[in-house]
Amino acid sequence: MSKVRFSNVRQLIAEKRYGEARIILEDIDHLKAQEWLWRLDKIEGKHKRNRRLKFIGGLVVLILIAGGALSFVALRAVRDFDDDIACLNQLPESVWDACQAAGGYTEYMQTRP
Repeated sequence: MSKVRFSNVRQLIAEKRYGEARIILEDIDHLKAQEWLWRLDKIEGKHKRNRRLKFIGGLVVLILIAGGALSFVALRAVRDFDDDIACLNQLPESVWDACQAAGGYTEYMQTRP
């Protein structure tokens, strides 16, 4: 009888259905069943550790990608702002006077040389 049960357990373990294999093994009163339960604990511990490592690795990759994207956007915004200021500084005095009279571009006028 136990040979049939051990055969079933072996098949369940091969199919990675560890919970079902554990239930059968816990009902068998034999030293071999205890040994297999110990092996299942070891296998399931590896799977949990691997899942944890994959999660942490994925999280690190996600943080690196997000950090790179934010850095790119921040540097791009700074460069665009500097380009805008350089362009505005090249405007003739009459345009500056007209903007000042209209009350526009006050933050840019403060950066004007």
